[in-house]
Amino acid sequence: MGGMESGIQYWLGKKTTTEECRSLDVNELARDSVFRVGSKGVLYWWSVGETGTPSASIRFRVLCNHNQRFFQIHYRWNDTGNVSQSILLQTTRPNFGGIRWWFECPHVVRGDPCARRVGKLYLKNRFFACRNCHDLTYRSCQQSHRVKQLARRITERGLAQHRS
Repeated sequence: MGGMESGIQYWLGKKTTTEECRSLDVNELARDSVFRVGSKGVLYWWSVGETGTPSASIRFRVLCNHNQRFFQIHYRWNDTGNVSQSILLQTTRPNFGGIRWWFECPHVVRGDPCARRVGKLYLKNRFFACRNCHDLTYRSCQQSHRVKQLARRITERGLAQHRS
């Protein structure tokens, strides 16, 4: 059989983390005043510690159709073709004033749209979608579960030795 951590390592490797994916953060974009109708531009990502040329980019523009704002993005996916997505933008008015922006998750599963209101969308498997649709987890959750699993195994091992 495998070593003490073999099952945990398999379990930890099952889910992709949000930190491993490129993301669109509605709050960062709102701070840069991107959501004005007619805005267009390019978003860039750099690899960790990289300076100079970006590792990826996305063209965007903001459109209004029937009083709804859309964040339309265009990018190339792994040299396999161009991808376009239209993401509905929503707003809420917090109690303390101002406007809070949200993305509506554009992912569709078996004909049913997710339509979850989220602050971040993640790029995995060619399209941007929310964390739930991509079945993503946070690195900190994986680390927390690993510590709990190890603690339980150590406790179980200690109890087994104590019984012997």
